Amino acid sequence: SPYRTEPQIHRISTLLEREGVTPAQLEEVLKDPDSFLVGMNNEIPGWSSQYGGHHPAALIAAELVEQTTKRQLALAHARAVLIAAAVQDSSVVETATRLGMKHQNTSRIARNPNSLGSALATLLRRALT
Repeated sequence: SPYRTEPQIHRISTLLEREGVTPAQLEEVLKDPDSFLVGMNNEIPGWSSQYGGHHPAALIAAELVEQTTKRQLALAHARAVLIAAAVQDSSVVETATRLGMKHQNTSRIARNPNSLGSALATLLRRALT
């Protein structure tokens, strides 16, 4: 699981096993998060029972959040690096115009593309704790 460290994997595996969540169940949900959310979004009574109840479903949801957070951070960083490269190839004004961004935001990102990921990571960590 590339979005977790070894100690985290051990800890969450213990919790998932205790709640009866199999690796196959978790892998299926991680591959298709919408399949997990459809019952909740459609307010289907007892939808979490297919995952073993509220506690196991909450653990699965936590894994989805963790995976999505890591992916969001990686994508935000990739975007910032690409914006910085685009500015080097052309200009702040052209890049901002072509990407539909404000010039100030484009300039800020281009000056330090690595700071965006750090700022986003901090915000996400605060939101998740």
